[in-house]
Amino acid sequence: SKVPAKPPAPIAPRPRDARRSARRAMTMKFAARMAIPGSGIREVMAKAQALRAAGKDVINWHIGRPDFDTPAHIKASATAAMAAGHVHYAPTAGIPAL
Repeated sequence: SKVPAKPPAPIAPRPRDARRSARRAMTMKFAARMAIPGSGIREVMAKAQALRAAGKDVINWHIGRPDFDTPAHIKASATAAMAAGHVHYAPTAGIPAL
């Protein structure tokens, strides 16, 4: 049997190249049109994190992170729907039958 070949070691950047890349990153300036506006939800999450760090009791209401487990009947329905092939995004207008 054939023994698999050892993968080649990654090539490390030369020190001079690393210094040049770092210098270039520090001096690169983007056009004003490239500025990314702040995100309102990120600001709210940062405020909640700051309150939590200050010892306040903060309830998670943001998407995907509830403070409670999904009820068993909903998990069972989701599992059945996936097994039936309903694994794609729904139409943007929704599913009329629902």
